[in-house]
Amino acid sequence: MREFGQILKDRGMLRIALLLFILLISAASVVYYFEHKTNPAFSTWLDAWWWSIVTFSTVGYGDITPTTEIGRYLTSL
Repeated sequence: MREFGQILKDRGMLRIALLLFILLISAASVVYYFEHKTNPAFSTWLDAWWWSIVTFSTVGYGDITPTTEIGRYLTSL
């Protein structure tokens, strides 16, 4: 495990992983803030966390989608 950590550190991958993690948390938080009042699919922050992981890593499953105008705009970014 130390070797893996050293490889991440040597290649700058640790910074990239941290940046991606911060981006996922930020996206989940912003979308949750705008969607949870009107969209039952975003009833908890964990729903928004799931949405952000699926949206960033694939084209999305379509099980959770933003319905507000600002939520859709943020998703397109």
